[in-house]
Parts: sequence; structure tokens; C-alpha cells
Amino acid sequence: MLASVAALIALGNSDLVAERVDWAMRLRRLDAAWVKASDDQKAKAIPLFNSSAMGYYALDFGGVCKGLDLATATLEGRKPQPGDALIFRVNPQIYEPGEEVEVRLGWAYPGSEQLKVKWEGQEFTLKPGETVVKKIKTQMRMMPMIYPPFHDSVRGSENLVVNGVKFDSGSAWLVNARRFETMRLSKESIWAGLSEQTGQARSTGVESPLVVADGVARMDSVAAEKNEDLMPLYATEGETVIRICAPGAPFGRIKDFKKVMIVLHGAGGSENTFPDSFTAGKFVKQATDDGWLVLSPRATFSAVADCKAWLKWQGVAMEKLVIAGHSTGGGLALLEAGDDVDVVVVFAPVGGKVPEGVPFFVGVGESDLPMLKTTIDELGGFATEFKKYKLAEHLMVVNEAAADAWAFVKREAAN
Repeated sequence: MLASVAALIALGNSDLVAERVDWAMRLRRLDAAWVKASDDQKAKAIPLFNSSAMGYYALDFGGVCKGLDLATATLEGRKPQPGDALIFRVNPQIYEPGEEVEVRLGWAYPGSEQLKVKWEGQEFTLKPGETVVKKIKTQMRMMPMIYPPFHDSVRGSENLVVNGVKFDSGSAWLVNARRFETMRLSKESIWAGLSEQTGQARSTGVESPLVVADGVARMDSVAAEKNEDLMPLYATEGETVIRICAPGAPFGRIKDFKKVMIVLHGAGGSENTFPDSFTAGKFVKQATDDGWLVLSPRATFSAVADCKAWLKWQGVAMEKLVIAGHSTGGGLALLEAGDDVDVVVVFAPVGGKVPEGVPFFVGVGESDLPMLKTTIDELGGFATEFKKYKLAEHLMVVNEAAADAWAFVKREAAN
């Protein structure tokens, strides 16, 4: 379901509408349901996935959200819940205990009944079709730090209840307000870069504020006198926003890495799609567990070039470069397979070309969209390794193929 781990929308009196970040939140919940579902439940959900996938290309995020909510309910063996359609936003999304915030509630798609929402000790009533905006003072609280993951102790999800059912609020709160204030005032400390990103998350919004909150928490657990190097959680090069994933992040130095993978999301996705979705970022985690630096840019035709420029600026001397992508990002990955690329991995690619002299893996779900499957099958005939997955379609093929794809990378990159 629901609400956004998301970019903040412009404030005003206009109604909330579903955005890319709303389906991204739902995709994360669906991921968890997919892992636990039976084969029969997966087979029933696949047609709902495909109808949602069509909405990505039309940028109909309300329709996508509804399809994913229905698919999640099917995978969980239940009926849809009224609160599934809720959009919930907090400004700022990262806040301190006791801070005043602005809460906005609306609908991703038309709801049929009134919702009773409880969050931060406050109650809201949301009627079908309306948007509610309210300023509230958040609760004072203290909670011990938990590592890993820290997210469980900073998220506001434990107290968001809709019609008696708990949902994920997509917001985060910082437990150490005094340290956070010190961070904001400090310009010369070793934490200055992370402090700046936290400020961005609070003011203009980032698409995954919990990533920043987690970094702050890890920072807060280490005494400043330890003087460890910090790497950024997000970077910008040209017009491209890049999410950085690495072993031990946010501690460490970018220039120490020799093996790099760039992952490119599909239509409607963002820099957070691969790290956070597709079985909770399984493909990315496999890479970082094996010591690779992973860059996940917001995919455009300049994204790979911008990533390379950023790596050069950071002083990275690459010995291995892998480019991976899903859907339209898969097509883009194939187009970027130049002389400096060692391996290409694509899941259900849309577009692209056969790379010359570069080993490449293609994974496709047997229930992928008919309009795409024929072309993908043809491309697979030229692949170094081509695998089909029975219980997969255009989205969940990444979940099903992640282990095979990474085994391919390890084998080919070692040659």
C-alpha cells in the first residue's frame, strides 16, 4: 500500500493525486507479499500485474496503484482494504519528536467509503474524493537505536492506523533532536555532507527520506572523534540524481572501489527502485555483499554518462563495470554496452540492441506482456545466457531472476 516514501509535493489547496512515489511504495509491499505467496496465488495475481504495467507507460499512477493494491491483496489471500487507496504525506518527512508538521491525506484512486485515520496521536476523517490538510505537533518520544536495520526505530509506521488496520506512513522521525540541531549548525564537521542531505530531505524532499534517516542514525552511533570517512547517500551529476549503495555505507570512501555496477530502472521508476524494490533490493544487495559499488541513477539517456563522470570526479579507477536494467532501463543498458563495459544484465528489456563483444544475460517472465515478449525472445536468442521464468511477468521477473543474474555477473566478470 500506501503513502509515500516519496518526493514532497508542492504545498497548496489542490487535491492530492497519485505520483510515481505512490506506486513505488506499493511495489515494496507487493515484494514482501510475493516472497510469501503460493504458486497458485502468484498465478492469480499475474494478470493484475500486467494491467498495472500498462499504466506505467501511460503514466496513469492512480491506475497503477489500484492494480498493485489488488495484486497484493491476491498474493496475501485477502480482500482489498479501504485504506489501500490512501495517499499520506508529511512535510517535512524527516522530523524531530515534538516538531510541528503538515499532514496531507488524499486518494490514489476513488475510494468508496469514509476513512478514519490515526497518526501521531491525532485523528483524521477522510471522505471519498476529498483532500485533508492539517498541521499537528508530533509526539515527544525516545526510543533506543537499533542496528541493523535502523528503519524500524525511526519510521512513523507503527502508529498509522486506517480503519483499524496498520499501514506504512512513509515518514521518519529522528530520536536525537539535540544532535540533529548540532548537525544543522555544523559546517566544518566530518558529518557536513550528510547533514546537508538531511536538510534537503527536510526542505525540498527526497524520494526516499528513510535512506537519509538511516544514514543519520548510523552517523549518530559513532563518536565524532572517530573521524571516519563518509560517502554520500545521494549525488547529482548534470541533471541526474544518483543513489549510492556500497558495503558499510555511509562509512567509507568512494575512490576505494574498483568494481562498479550501474542499475537502470524502467518506466515510472526512480533511483530507489532497484535498491528498495524487487525483493527488497536483492539484486543490489548481492552486489554490495560481494564488495561492489552500485550506482542507481534516475534513468535518462544521459544517466550512464553522468554516472561515469561522477565516478571520475570521485577518483574511482574502475577495473570492472557492469550495467543492468529492467524494462526500458534494460533497453538503455543494452545501448550503453561499449568497450568499457564488462557485463550487461537485462530483465524484460524494452528496446535496445545486441551488444557487440560484451557478454549479456536476459531474463524474461513467461507471462510477460504479449506485445513485448516476442521481441524479448528474439533478443534472448543472441544472449550469452537466456532464461525464462514460469511464475513471472514484466515486474516480478527481477525477483525471480536476481540470483541467476548475479551468478552470471560473477562468472563473466571473473573472466
